[in-house]
Amino acid sequence: MSGKSDVWNHFIKKDLEGTCIYSLQEVKTKRNTTNLRNYLLRRRPRIKTVSQKKKSKSGGSKRDDARNGDGNEQVSET
Repeated sequence: MSGKSDVWNHFIKKDLEGTCIYSLQEVKTKRNTTNLRNYLLRRRPRIKTVSQKKKSKSGGSKRDDARNGDGNEQVSET
């Protein structure tokens, strides 16, 4: 664990819930930030949290690297 989650930058913390600073929608936390992160993904897709930025920068899996842009596997002729 690395301390406070970055999703709290978009919510006001209240007991077992967070209030979105953009819509004032209350979101239950149940002592974790999963619901808050899911709320941002569904309702505020333009907002990228730090963990989402890291995920998009790291790219795909090794299997994805073996595919070209149209999703077809590359075949090497030797």
